[in-house]
Amino acid sequence: VHASPALADLYGDIANTYGCGPDHPWSLVLVFDEFSPGNALKPLNQKKVMLVSFNLEEVGPRLLAHADTWMTPSIIRQTVLASVKGGFPRILRDYLKLHLIGARGAATAGVPLVVNGAPLLIFVRLKHMIAESDGYRMALDWRVASSLKPCFRHSNVWKANSGLAHRRLGHVEVTCADPRLFRT
Repeated sequence: VHASPALADLYGDIANTYGCGPDHPWSLVLVFDEFSPGNALKPLNQKKVMLVSFNLEEVGPRLLAHADTWMTPSIIRQTVLASVKGGFPRILRDYLKLHLIGARGAATAGVPLVVNGAPLLIFVRLKHMIAESDGYRMALDWRVASSLKPCFRHSNVWKANSGLAHRRLGHVEVTCADPRLFRT
């Protein structure tokens, strides 16, 4: 915002239109995806990275389509991800805590900016988390049927032979043959 007068003007206009306090948080759009540099037919997998970027829905559809309005706070090499205990789910969780709900998070404390010489405190809430299917699989450490929670759609379905379904009333294992018992 300090380096781009056009972005500062845009944020000022959004604040005048929508407000920007804790009672009017802006909507955060978070995107994450893997990227392999090089030729599409011969990617350099040893240089594969996971990108995490964000924008604000209030900038509007036209500007959401422009790379100039997106911020990319995290680019992590796959080799680094592989060495982190908990992998990408851990990194994403820690990033969201820091960015949004930590003591200085954008949802709890706000983001102080100076826009056109005036102070502006923007609060945000996570509204959209966008990735392609493999990105979601990585973020949630989802292993389909071998996951502890093998189904995104049904909240009461557990992995077969996990020994967890019987601990809660109304919960079943993925091998349950009666779909009427599945809770959406």
